Amino acid sequence: MAVCDKDSGQCTCRTGIMGRQCNEVQDTYYVPTMHQFQYEIEDGYRADGSQVRFAYDDAKFPGYSWRGYGTFSQLQDEVLQDISLDTASVYRMVLKYTNPNPTPIVGEVRVEGIDDPSISIAHKVLLPPTGDSQPAFARVSGDKGIYPSIFDLPSGRYTVAIEVPADPTAEEVLVDYFVFLPREYYEPSILKEDVFQPCLAGETSPYCRHYTYPDLAAFPKTDSYNAERPGGGSDTYEWSDNPGILAELGTSKLASVAKWQPELVYPVELDQPGKHVLAVAFFTPKGINETGATELAVAAQDSDGSGGMQIFFLFFYPFLKHSIFFSEL
Repeated sequence: MAVCDKDSGQCTCRTGIMGRQCNEVQDTYYVPTMHQFQYEIEDGYRADGSQVRFAYDDAKFPGYSWRGYGTFSQLQDEVLQDISLDTASVYRMVLKYTNPNPTPIVGEVRVEGIDDPSISIAHKVLLPPTGDSQPAFARVSGDKGIYPSIFDLPSGRYTVAIEVPADPTAEEVLVDYFVFLPREYYEPSILKEDVFQPCLAGETSPYCRHYTYPDLAAFPKTDSYNAERPGGGSDTYEWSDNPGILAELGTSKLASVAKWQPELVYPVELDQPGKHVLAVAFFTPKGINETGATELAVAAQDSDGSGGMQIFFLFFYPFLKHSIFFSEL
């Protein structure tokens, strides 16, 4: 949260930032971008040490960067580039490219250590068709393009090779540049905020956890529509203070347990004998009392009144929640 002077409006800025609203960068400082570690294909070289074949036709590759883009065909199916990484990290790689062919093309990216020749990492990269549209970004994610591939690299110098297989019947694949993304960019722990507060019905919060539960529809159950008074009678009191909360909870009716209706009975038919687990879905309105807790006794027993057990439980939660009670019926 910004701290600003109430008279002048001047905010207290972090190191390297200036301006009344702390929205300007001081001289000798800069703000890194997601493409901070960007390497141009045309600055690389071929396997024989010769210069990379590249072009600069804006009609074929709109908005290319630097001098142009590398062309991959039978004449040139691989480009190498020597880079230096100052920081050890788990990197991901992204390429900016165009593929005018009607089918995807699978290329390969290899990273070889110069200072440490034992380092050798290779991953496939899927280049889907781009047609005549704008260039696209391809994340190095294997030949299926599902899960991002990682390059776990210490600081040092590396040779990066990008290879696109040659096909005499295919059009050229064009690659503008590739980018290394350190883990701090795609998993910025400094921006992470642990959230433990549950989302509450009837309230809005910028950050909260929305809890859910296993689907119990396949098991014997009952709901508020089947609530009865002890001794019989379905004319029960309903909680209807806030229709908006009922809609948020996904129900149109909740039976009320209160001093004017302290006990409810729910008939349930079990389809097989043996041990069962009793799950109760409940909602406690916020501010129901000073402590925010409700003590409720839950009993499960046979229709003739035998067996089962009774448990006392404190309910604090102003959202629809399941509580598990164990009972052998």
